[in-house]
Amino acid sequence: MADLPHTAIEDYAVIGDMETCALVNRDGSVDWLCLPRFDSPSSFTAVLGSPDNGRWLIGPQDVARASRRYVGSSFVLETTHETDSGVVRVTDAMPTGDGRADIVRVVEGVSGTVRMEHEWVVRFGYGKVTPWVSRDVGPGGPDDRLITAVAGPDMLVLRGDRLPKAADGRHCDVFDVSGGRLSRSRRHGSPRTCPCPRPPTSHRPSRPPRSSGRSGPTAAHTTALTATR
Repeated sequence: MADLPHTAIEDYAVIGDMETCALVNRDGSVDWLCLPRFDSPSSFTAVLGSPDNGRWLIGPQDVARASRRYVGSSFVLETTHETDSGVVRVTDAMPTGDGRADIVRVVEGVSGTVRMEHEWVVRFGYGKVTPWVSRDVGPGGPDDRLITAVAGPDMLVLRGDRLPKAADGRHCDVFDVSGGRLSRSRRHGSPRTCPCPRPPTSHRPSRPPRSSGRSGPTAAHTTALTATR
């Protein structure tokens, strides 16, 4: 996907947990995030530069018309993307009270089929530091698959049942979401000296995912990202 024009600051929505916050643009990209606190160095810094400075994108691969709203009086952000092939809804939130910084992202197919792009680019130190990235199995057992990105005292852990693949300094994936299908993602943070957190139960699919290839629609796509320092 080609780099998009720079997003004006007024086109960003804010989600937060009273300890830190993230900026999310209309295309579904988290372009600014400091974890686990407001005063921590950023790990996604595209708002000040380009996607190469770090971002977490989950959004339609094709051109889409986006509308957004906050759910009720909450900080839960709901974005509806409408493409020529279908409609998809992305819900982003940062829950409170779990002792770490989390981002939960839920993708719901509303109608038709929409091809979604997942891109994870980590750059610590305000977009300057490229981490050492590896794959592993977490404390949750064989199904707790994860990717870790480490640089000095900082670590991010991306976990899920469908993880993006390494490609030229970033991790990318493409999947289809059809009407009635769900795709969930979660990111969380805790001190670097702590052991890798166990996978939170709330990010798991409400029903078992059906097996599907890259070209077929996904029933459930669960991803969790832990930021530790």
